[in-house]
Amino acid sequence: MPSHGGRGVSAHHLAVVVAESRELRDRLAAVLREERIQTSVHYPAISRFSGYAQSGASVPRAEEIADRVLTLPLHPRLTEADVDLVCGTLLDAL
Repeated sequence: MPSHGGRGVSAHHLAVVVAESRELRDRLAAVLREERIQTSVHYPAISRFSGYAQSGASVPRAEEIADRVLTLPLHPRLTEADVDLVCGTLLDAL
């Protein structure tokens, strides 16, 4: 079960990993894509949304984390074999 650091109860809406760098995140996404494992990037830092970009707001920590987050597959039809494939591919790519 994913950890939520002991804070509240997780809705398990997204399964994410936080890479050490944006370059590593992008490389992991490419390796997973080669194995036909879909990933995505949720969510950009709020300062990058058009409504806030013009404000000049500075949220460097949020931007740094947003650049490193990779969302992994998570859906009701995900089998244990699917989870093993995603995790194994991810670990092999590190």
